Amino acid sequence: MGFRNAMAFTGEASPLMSSGTFTWSMLTSDPELLTTVYRESWIAMRIIDMPSEDMTRAWYTLSTSLPQAALSKLRRLEAKHSIKQEITNAIRWARLYGGSIALIVIRG
Repeated sequence: MGFRNAMAFTGEASPLMSSGTFTWSMLTSDPELLTTVYRESWIAMRIIDMPSEDMTRAWYTLSTSLPQAALSKLRRLEAKHSIKQEITNAIRWARLYGGSIALIVIRG
């Protein structure tokens, strides 16, 4: 996926920009190929996995006036539902396929 300008051979602003088009590359339109490359190539797996794991390694710090019991309950729920791993997976799939979503539904 990217902007192509065959006449100017650049992506910079020029009078020739009107000849450019936005096209999908074959790689981005083939999720089966992306999955196969990810599963079969250790380097592709590292390129996808390392940044997503680094983004969630420290997790988050919560500043609140809630009592300690409520915070403990929140942490137990996070562990029970593997929230950190699910967020890491959402980032991983976003890096691999170009987008993903993580929806957290909270009752109450």
